[in-house]
This record gives sequence, structure tokens and C-alpha cells, in this order.
Amino acid sequence: MKNTKWLILLIGLAVVGGGALAAYVAWGPSRASNAASSTTVEKVAEPSTHSPAESDHSHEENSESAHANDALGGHAHFIAVQPRTNRLLMGAHNGLWQSIDEGKSWSRIEIQGKLDSTDFMNFVIDPTNANVMYAGGHDLAVVKSTDGGRTWTKANTGLAGTDIHALTYDARFQRLFAFSVDYGIFESKDGGASWQRKDDGPRNPNVQSFAFLDVPTDMEQSMGKENRGYLFAGTAGGVFRANPCFCGWTPMGEKLFQYATTYTLIVNPSDNMIYAGTKDRIFKSADAGEKWVQLLSGQKIVGIAINPTDSRILYAVSEGGIVFRSQDGGANWERRN
Repeated sequence: MKNTKWLILLIGLAVVGGGALAAYVAWGPSRASNAASSTTVEKVAEPSTHSPAESDHSHEENSESAHANDALGGHAHFIAVQPRTNRLLMGAHNGLWQSIDEGKSWSRIEIQGKLDSTDFMNFVIDPTNANVMYAGGHDLAVVKSTDGGRTWTKANTGLAGTDIHALTYDARFQRLFAFSVDYGIFESKDGGASWQRKDDGPRNPNVQSFAFLDVPTDMEQSMGKENRGYLFAGTAGGVFRANPCFCGWTPMGEKLFQYATTYTLIVNPSDNMIYAGTKDRIFKSADAGEKWVQLLSGQKIVGIAINPTDSRILYAVSEGGIVFRSQDGGANWERRN
């Protein structure tokens, strides 16, 4: 009888212990390790011991906090780094997300303001004021925030259409450039208060992204200082380049980008390196888009961001919300979530 009681007790402990272990496996460290092991990056660095940047900018959040690729409910559109705080921001079909641990976990920002949509497709942060931000997207037109992304107002006077596929900023002349589907390229010189149409855009109308490279050009010398630099457009048919005079578009790296949709473009202002994300890899160019070198491969990259504090630190996000980080200018990458 005593042996029977001990046997029943041992069986009960095993059942309870097994349940606890199952809970630990479902919600504990194994989730992170499984995510890390499933990456398809060609070069994966060892996990960094760098401490996460802490944000000193408070935001209201809902209770939903999760790995972005589990919670997006659609797909990601971009990733950005807020200067001073090093807070990561990510736009998706279902709103704007933030991370204060370098992409390991994400929480949705509760957007305030009367907007027609919360489908944030592209993003610009004013380099002179980290709390001033601009965004565009599907049915969103262009919107502006002056409090770091919490409150947004419409900034689309003179802008035709509401489907904004590309947005970038010329810091030297404080100009915004936006691509509105079916309406072409628009420019704002007053922080989004008003817009003027400038051009049809490159011959491939399916523009996905913009980037502005501030370098001397022949057009600047012949047509005036406001024609300094190049506007790059990522399209369904590769990368194109134009001067701000919009005197024609030139395909860049045509063989490399042939048939490759370029979802994102970004310029590193510290060395003028251009990064491009496509359907299955990241490229970079050190010569204004003439030649390109392959970096990360095996992922559909829709967003790339550069840490303004240390330009060697890059972030990339896949369409599914998987975040990668490089601490050596893109030579090696590690998965963060």
C-alpha cells in the first residue's frame, strides 16, 4: 500500500514537472535559439555583446509586444533609426512599431491624429531634429510628426494622390521628394506644408524607393547650386539616377539589377555609400551607383537603416519583419529576432 502511494505521488510530480517544462520550452529561450538557427544569411556573425541602446523618448504603447515577424499581420515596409535615442522604427501594413533593444522585440506605437490610413510605407527623419518625421504610404499621402512619431498630421497640400511609394530628403537644401503613384514626383521646400509637381519619374513607373546623394555634379556647375546631387529611384526594373533638374533618368548597374525590384535605397552620409535592398539580397555602391557589390543574400530586403551615431552599424528588415544587424558596414550580419 505504501509503495502504491509513493508511485501515485511520483506520477503526479512527473505530470506537473512536464507541464512546467513544456511551458518553458514554448515561451522561453528556445524560441530565440530556433529563430537564430533558421537564418539563411550567407555570413552570420556571432551574437554581439553590445548593450542595447536606451531610449530617452517616452511613447504610449499598447500591451502588444512581440517579435515583429509574429505580430505584423501583413508585412514590413521600412526600418529607421532615430538619432540621439537610437530607437528603431519599423513601418508595416498595420501601423508603426518601435524597438529599444536593437530589433530583438517590438511594440506598436499608438498613433494619434486623424489619418486616413496607418499603412506606413516609407519614412524620413529630419537630420537636424530627431523628433521631426515624415511618412508616406498606401492611402496615407504624406504625414508629419513633430513629437517623435506619436502624433501625426497631414502634410499633403498640393500633392496629388494618396498612394506614396517613395520619400526622401535633401538635407543641404531641406527638400523633400515624394513619388505619388500615377501622378509622378513632387517636391516640398517648406517641410511638407506645400508640394509642387516636378517630373514623371523614371521610365519604369513602378517606383518603390528614393534616396538622395549630396555630391558635386556637372549639372551643379552648369545650371546652379540647386542641381547639386543625385536623386536615386528604386523600381521594379532596377535603380535609376537623375539630377534635381530632372533632365533625364539613367539606369544604374543595369546588368546587376536587371529584372530585380529594388524595394529600398539609403545613403550613408558619412562616406556617401549607397545601399539597395532587392528581392533576395543587399547591394552597396561607393561610386554614385556605377558599380555595385553584393552583401547579404537569401532575404527579400524591404528596408535598410544606418545608425547615425556609428555608421558602421546597419539594420535591415525583410518583408516578413525579420531584422538583421551588421556592425562592420555590411560585411557580416546577424539575425536579431
